[in-house]
Amino acid sequence: MVKEFGVVNLTCTTSSNPASNYTWSLNGRSIEGANRSLFVKYNVSRYVAGEYKCTASNEFGAAYNVTVVNVMYPPEFICKEKLVVVEGQERNFSCNASAYPLPTYTVRYNFTNYPSKALLINLKRNDNGSIITCNASNSLGSAECKTVLIVTCKYYKRAARCNTAKKIKPIGV
Repeated sequence: MVKEFGVVNLTCTTSSNPASNYTWSLNGRSIEGANRSLFVKYNVSRYVAGEYKCTASNEFGAAYNVTVVNVMYPPEFICKEKLVVVEGQERNFSCNASAYPLPTYTVRYNFTNYPSKALLINLKRNDNGSIITCNASNSLGSAECKTVLIVTCKYYKRAARCNTAKKIKPIGV
């Protein structure tokens, strides 16, 4: 395992006569220019995690070794800023963050924390403007995502916003 932006240092050792030629691949794709027994990659990103294979070969045959490299990084959300729903609907809300190791989640809704990544909410008019806050954390850090609920009227012709909206308090004040 290596932390994101760290260094991957892999060694492939063989004893052969004549000497071996080396090739490296990542997830089945050849790594251009990687032709030594030592493979070093600086400033690694999460996208270079996977199965590294070293193949040593000479005129008498080939051998290989596979190493799995996991890149650790803190949680990162792709956050929906708002969620538009019709009043009276039951809605499943789920938080999803990308992270390794996998994060633990907390969801905050209507001043209550839930130790989960998903909630089933039955929405009413007065939920309009409510904020759902998702927190994800692992040993490398934490991230937060806030989503505003926009509740539309069930029986309005154009599903205009219900006129009984809650006032939204500024975030972080």
